[in-house]
Amino acid sequence: MGTVILFTIGGGVSILGIWSNIFSMVIFYKLGLKDSMSVELFALSLTDLLVALVQFVSCTFYIIGILYPDSSLDIWSLTTLAFG
Repeated sequence: MGTVILFTIGGGVSILGIWSNIFSMVIFYKLGLKDSMSVELFALSLTDLLVALVQFVSCTFYIIGILYPDSSLDIWSLTTLAFG
């Protein structure tokens, strides 16, 4: 039961990370990518966005696997196949 709570919290944190990184990328783009620091921070936000997306998908697949244990499809193996 503790892992379900952990993955639920992880999913919530990843949603927060997705929205905040999209917000940061929009701000950096509107300010202009004129100097190297702006480009680096934009790239950092993009990379962090991708990590948050992977974490969200992983948490979602884990929770679906817990909710439907009798499914003929092994949901958790899809996560390791896609991201492993």
